[in-house]
Amino acid sequence: MIADEENVQLPISVGGTKCELAAVGVESGRFLARSGRVEWVGLGVSSFAGFVDMVASQLKSLLNVASIQPARVVHIGVAWPGPQVGNDCLATFIPGGNTPQPFAALLQAAMAKSVDERFRTVPVTVRLDAIARATGESLPGGSLFRAPGGPTKAGILVNLATGIAGGIVHGSPLLSAPGIGENYGQFGRFLFFHRGSETWDWRPSADGTVASHGPDEIRWTHLSAGPALASRFGRWAAENGVRAAGAPAEVREAFAHFAAPNALRHTVLERMLLVWITAEANRAPTGPVAEFVCRAGAEIGGALRLLLGVFSAYPIDRVILAGGVGENFGRADSADCGVFLDSVRETLARGDCLVARARLGVEAELLGFTPPAGKDVQ
Repeated sequence: MIADEENVQLPISVGGTKCELAAVGVESGRFLARSGRVEWVGLGVSSFAGFVDMVASQLKSLLNVASIQPARVVHIGVAWPGPQVGNDCLATFIPGGNTPQPFAALLQAAMAKSVDERFRTVPVTVRLDAIARATGESLPGGSLFRAPGGPTKAGILVNLATGIAGGIVHGSPLLSAPGIGENYGQFGRFLFFHRGSETWDWRPSADGTVASHGPDEIRWTHLSAGPALASRFGRWAAENGVRAAGAPAEVREAFAHFAAPNALRHTVLERMLLVWITAEANRAPTGPVAEFVCRAGAEIGGALRLLLGVFSAYPIDRVILAGGVGENFGRADSADCGVFLDSVRETLARGDCLVARARLGVEAELLGFTPPAGKDVQ
């Protein structure tokens, strides 16, 4: 089929601070256009409705730049970083996102208003971002890809980013789990770390709500996600006399910012600090910063060990770490080496289980959609 005639779907990867959008040919499975990273937190979004309008505006721009006529679009897929309650979505990082919102219907209406009336009938599929990423990583070239005809083993992808979520692949991605439902992958909400005993507990809920917990318990997102690691390191560095004397001024600013007990989130300083931590741990693999990285790896390894027990019904032989933390934190010259992964593997203590980083990045989320069955894609 000629590229400018094939049907198109519009996948969207939504993140806590950024999003990325693309146009993918349904028949060819290739990218026709990509937006690149859109830092939506800097675009003045102050409400959920404003977030929806921002996404619609970005899609409109993408279609215009790529000269794709609206009539060719047969599906919009959204990789969403939060629970779903029926047709509604939760996203605590969006102003107003604490209340369930019908994102699919709102996006259809916004696209119909700003782009073309026909978008009122174009299906919008909202899927947990980690499930979409697991689907993409199952494609050739991905870290979960398996050649046809081999043993039917399972893999688990854990996305460590602004939040933490995951999905299991066993033949194809599991879209729900018995007793938990479609929100089973909300690992950052369901796993709790006991500070005193340094043990883990699993408390899932079908609607994605966080179980009640005491002050000595911390859910995984607040321990090992990107914002948590930056804040923890800032306080830890101040308490242990770790300095960044020779670092750029921005890194020293990040040290000072996150040293405060209740420091507000600062995404730019957060990313800068995590990059510096990784570089410093590689520069001095026996130094204090590397010790912090090892500690973070051990905590993640402990959480993974519990997860493999929770999902022991599946023959999991590989664990794939995705997201900003999973793919980059403590990363050495070789993606699958370094003190961070060594610590994860040592604590997981599963020699029969490969632990590796994801290969495709956000591209996996953008490729992890197909139009709903029965949709006419002539």
